[in-house]
Amino acid sequence: MSESNFTPLSDEQIEKITDRAADKAVAKITANFYMEVGKGFVNKVFFIVGVLVVGVLAWWYGKHGG
Repeated sequence: MSESNFTPLSDEQIEKITDRAADKAVAKITANFYMEVGKGFVNKVFFIVGVLVVGVLAWWYGKHGG
């Protein structure tokens, strides 16, 4: 078998790697959270606008006999 050319990582290197990985994970989770909150907000806005449009159209046709 061939010998490995890799040297073991020091504790400091491992700490830096885990810190970077944790930072990336937190950033990704935060971005996903805000994206989901944004989707929920947009869906609610579209729903409210749709209800208002239907209400205005119903009022208009009721008043003017469409």
